[in-house]
Amino acid sequence: MPDISDLKLRIEVEYGIRVKDIFEFKDELLFSSSNNIYFLRKDKMKETDFISVGGLYEYLKANGFKNMLKAYCTIKGKYYIKSSNEYYMIFDHIDSEDFSIFNDGKLMARFLAKFHKCARGFMPPAGGRIKSYWGRWTEEYCKKYKDIKNFEEKMASIDKKTAADEAFLKSLGKYMERMQKSISMLKSDGYLDIVEESMKAHEVCIKSFKQSYFYKNESNINIKYLNKCGYDIYEKDISDFMCKIVESGMDDIKDLKELIYVYKCENFSRNYNKDIIRAFLLFPEQYVKVCCKYMKNNDKFAQEKYIEKLKCAEHIEDKKMELVDALN
Repeated sequence: MPDISDLKLRIEVEYGIRVKDIFEFKDELLFSSSNNIYFLRKDKMKETDFISVGGLYEYLKANGFKNMLKAYCTIKGKYYIKSSNEYYMIFDHIDSEDFSIFNDGKLMARFLAKFHKCARGFMPPAGGRIKSYWGRWTEEYCKKYKDIKNFEEKMASIDKKTAADEAFLKSLGKYMERMQKSISMLKSDGYLDIVEESMKAHEVCIKSFKQSYFYKNESNINIKYLNKCGYDIYEKDISDFMCKIVESGMDDIKDLKELIYVYKCENFSRNYNKDIIRAFLLFPEQYVKVCCKYMKNNDKFAQEKYIEKLKCAEHIEDKKMELVDALN
């Protein structure tokens, strides 16, 4: 727990809110005033990041984007305070309606399109800094391919292979081929053109589709926090969203394609590049994660667990491959 007395003082002095009580509830830090309950979110970001998050919140609000958890600013206009060397932001405390990214895919697609449209053109205020992911994915994927290549060589060199070793080794060729194709597609002029266009327009992406970052209220999907947002091309956000949907269990290709159509109908700011989305979908992220975990923690007593994880990852990647083919 933080220094409650100092935190209470900081809130009252900097926000002008009279604090009745600060308490924990369901692993969240809350505080109450005479007429409201607020959520205190602690984050390990740097001050420059907090300045940027506050600026993005204001920018989205000014552009008519309402699908956000209400954040409060101090009397001096900052969206954060510092107490005991920790930074905090204050939000409304809300109870979300039941929802899942899987069941509310169309709402999520509309939400994503609205966010992209309203965040377009954002530049951090003085002193702020927003993360940039422009153009980094080719290099990132090349590094991951190298890791998997090393993994393949390691598996092949084992004399007495376990069942899990054999399963991983058998699957590697297919997914390494997909990795190479994805990288090749991202090295095309089309990708570089999109990155250049995105940089000129200052396109902002959500970058994380963890369900805990969103909530549903009055049949609308809303975002709780903007701390993961960064500069990138829309195609990466779209593909990450589609991957999350597939991981959540949606496997009807027609339904998956429809989500992209819903997004397109909502966001006219520019035409998305279908081939770049396909390139991102083609890269087997889930498969790579499982391989890397197995590499680092090759526990002979957990062989069945890793075989199950491998099968699950392969199912997700093969479903993504179906979507890649359908978008061709």
